[in-house]
Amino acid sequence: MNLFYFSGTKLPSQNSKSVHVMKMAQAFKKEGHNVTLFTKGNVNATPEDLFQIYNIDTTFEIKIINEGTLPILSNARLISAANIEYQNNTPDIIYGHDAIALALHAKKANSIIYEAHKLPLRPTDRIALSSLLKQDNLKGIIAISDILKQELLKQYPELDPEDIFVAHDGADLIDHIKDKANKLNALKGRKGGFNIGYAGSLHPGKGMALISRIAKIRPEYDFHILGGTLKQVQHLQTKNKYKNIHFYGFRDHSEIPSYLKSFDICIAPYQHRALIKTGRNTSRWISPMKIFEYMAAQKPIICSDLPVIHEILQHKYHAILPPASNEYKWAVAMDYIKENPDIGQYLAKNAYNSLKEKYTWDKRAAAILDFSINNKYSMHFADAS
Repeated sequence: MNLFYFSGTKLPSQNSKSVHVMKMAQAFKKEGHNVTLFTKGNVNATPEDLFQIYNIDTTFEIKIINEGTLPILSNARLISAANIEYQNNTPDIIYGHDAIALALHAKKANSIIYEAHKLPLRPTDRIALSSLLKQDNLKGIIAISDILKQELLKQYPELDPEDIFVAHDGADLIDHIKDKANKLNALKGRKGGFNIGYAGSLHPGKGMALISRIAKIRPEYDFHILGGTLKQVQHLQTKNKYKNIHFYGFRDHSEIPSYLKSFDICIAPYQHRALIKTGRNTSRWISPMKIFEYMAAQKPIICSDLPVIHEILQHKYHAILPPASNEYKWAVAMDYIKENPDIGQYLAKNAYNSLKEKYTWDKRAAAILDFSINNKYSMHFADAS
């Protein structure tokens, strides 16, 4: 079937959603669909560039539209480009994160699938989603966490629980992807030291302040920080008082696996209030991609004990889950794994097996299609009129 994917994001970018989009497009292609991905971004970036940046080995069509100065202008350009495509390639499935684009294309395909990563907050997004709920060809809504599903059910009483399928984020199995970072320089810090690694954004609430406090009380450990904009990294380097914290800045997704393999422990120090660049709090319903990438790296994980994390990780089985802001308990958890490497291997093995069984991108795509298209789950959309 022909699947049109409206990404609602920019490519390439430092946003983790861009990884999600590229990996899901690849996974849908592996499921046997002809995929055309519509995205905002730099028109000078070729599909080949994007495939390399995001470590994609199963290619698909990408239509990059130059991003306008206003969000609505970007949507209009995406819609215009898709209309041109319709002349020669009618979609069977329209999929995406952009409720506005999906609503405007609702009559163009047999099936529509909407994936939600957050609650619609802008009036235009709320209107678009309400319009989507009235479409007979809407086959399903995908939510990245059960907590987000419950929030959607509260906000849209016309929905039944059976209408929303929870599909957490995912990761590739590192053993099965091309490792494009074999020539990376060695980790900074002390030779033979104990290395704690973080990979992700540096927005407020992601845990950089906690990492600094841990580094202060555990000077014998080296802390490696991957990610962040140039401005963020420069600001943190200026403020940094500790020689055992090392910044690497943003790295292409294809480089991340080699770094993760070099760490002794991978950490996800989410705080109760984690902000994205818009200033919105996402900590309640996130499905943190870094967790799945850590699972793929087969390294012990220490992650903040937030309710949404329990949808993925079990304490002392997949990972150690200390309180989000208690640096002393985090330090003790690190000590425990260092002093008990067999426990670290036990956690890493269990987490990897869970990823392999449930959370790869390929399994995610297959489950979404089973729910929405292959009728393995019954749909019960209420009358939204």
